Amino acid sequence: GKHTTTGKSKAAKPAANFPLPIAMWDFEQCDARRCTGKKLERMGKLHTLNLRQAFMGVVLSPRGDKVVSPEDRETVEKCGVGVVDCSWARLDEVPWQKMRMGPARLLPFMVAANPVNFGKAMKLTCVEAISATLYITGFKEEARDILQGFGWGDHFIEINYDVLEGYSHCKNSDEVQAFQEKYIEESKAALEACVNDRQKMLDALYNDDDEDEYDCEELPEEEGEEAAE
Repeated sequence: GKHTTTGKSKAAKPAANFPLPIAMWDFEQCDARRCTGKKLERMGKLHTLNLRQAFMGVVLSPRGDKVVSPEDRETVEKCGVGVVDCSWARLDEVPWQKMRMGPARLLPFMVAANPVNFGKAMKLTCVEAISATLYITGFKEEARDILQGFGWGDHFIEINYDVLEGYSHCKNSDEVQAFQEKYIEESKAALEACVNDRQKMLDALYNDDDEDEYDCEELPEEEGEEAAE
């Protein structure tokens, strides 16, 4: 759904150790010890917002009506990127109507690099989601920088490089959506081809010419089987 805002929007101030404004609404539904947003706050790269604070940057939200695209670059440059740190299982507990935010966006397809959900589609942490948004909107150096301090951080861009580059060269959300669908279809086709090649290799290794092979119907009778009848 669309979000309405009240009052004049002001450009957000960056945190102490990051050139762009990065913010998070934290509803404390997740494990604080494993929260990448909390770690970014401790590193001076992110501001935590309370419910009364507005944030006019691009906000990653399940209520977004289109995906992030290079078209969002100007908003990110002026007002930054925001995330809503909450549990997917408890979305109905989030007071969405009370939150004053800029354009709500969804992320296109990519896979997680964090240790908990490595390789799983769309199971991203806050820092991965922020990095992806920065990369897609053309802030590629900042996208890498925000991942510094996480042991697995560099792997996120590495394993998603093809899609992130593809998305970053699109013009708008429609083109990002189209690229996403094409990438997923091509990935499925490549996986099917790999499975087929593997099957052909197995068929070649275990062909039907082996002298020791016989059909189940031709299995030799167990000794003593006739005597038991």
